Amino acid sequence: METVEFERIGIMGAGSLGIILGAYIAEKRQVDLIVSSKATADALTTNGARVVGKVNKTVPVHALRAKDMEGTYDLFLYMVKQTANGTAIPQMLDHSHDNTVVCTLQNGLPELAVSEAFSQDRTVGAPVSWGATAIEPGVSMLTTPINEAYFALGSMTPRGSKYLPNIQAILELMCTVHTSDNLLSLRWSKLVINTVMTGTSTAIGGSFAKVFDNDWALKSAAYVGRETIEVISASGTSMGIGELDFSKIFSFDSDETISKTMKNIYNLWNGSRQAEASMRQDLLKGRKCEVDSINGIVVDVGKKHEVLTPMNDLIVDIIHAKEAGTIPVNASCKALFEAKIAEIETASKVR
Repeated sequence: METVEFERIGIMGAGSLGIILGAYIAEKRQVDLIVSSKATADALTTNGARVVGKVNKTVPVHALRAKDMEGTYDLFLYMVKQTANGTAIPQMLDHSHDNTVVCTLQNGLPELAVSEAFSQDRTVGAPVSWGATAIEPGVSMLTTPINEAYFALGSMTPRGSKYLPNIQAILELMCTVHTSDNLLSLRWSKLVINTVMTGTSTAIGGSFAKVFDNDWALKSAAYVGRETIEVISASGTSMGIGELDFSKIFSFDSDETISKTMKNIYNLWNGSRQAEASMRQDLLKGRKCEVDSINGIVVDVGKKHEVLTPMNDLIVDIIHAKEAGTIPVNASCKALFEAKIAEIETASKVR
């Protein structure tokens, strides 16, 4: 199979995740960490990329602001939040040539917007299955054990598959990479994780630990997952990534089986219990977050296929209220979640 080498690589949006990935790549080869903040660019240039948490390392890196980019890149590892697509995608286009490839590592279904600018053949996706929390400019905490971290890599078209071997080699400088010929399945699989853990923890105002340590929150997360799987099934997308079969994990119809799902959620992601979702980090900084690209996608696709998504609806509403300041960011909203659980259980006769 034909493959393509990448000489000049840029991590577009080197935030909490990008700093960590950039540190691992920079240990072995050239990479530019492209940021919007002068403080972050200066800190990375002066002090290197510092990784703390599950791994501790400091690596010298080349960092610059997006507005200071020069020339063209062969590969962009695209890690900007989707709320900034309108600015970041044109910036990448200004520094691309006819064969530049974009590998999206964002949440949601980002390939749709990127491929409009770069074509489907030159757009590949690598959903990220590990967590990070920004500590200060140039410093990021890895919240997932490195031996549990992985990327899932796939192309939008058969022609795009020629880019995968060398992108895989680049990402494997950090951790395991699972490849697939079904990118949409990879994306939805990652979206399950995001809706269940990122959405729920942000809505209840805490880290992942707050979900694991409260039965009402863990049960809410189980319903989020079941709704997401039902929407995926209705859309006609096949599931399964690596060794995980989310369609089985989130299948329950009784008190006994929902308890098993809650235990599965705990066992799968308790290793990342200290993780602070990027959406929550945005809210704490007074920024709008990506809820419409995560739980909001489930709601929108559910409406299209006439699948009810009451728990995802609630999470979207709560997070938008937190954005607007009508609900405090750290509020647990326990009463709202317990009421929604009772409503769902009454309707479905799950006790």
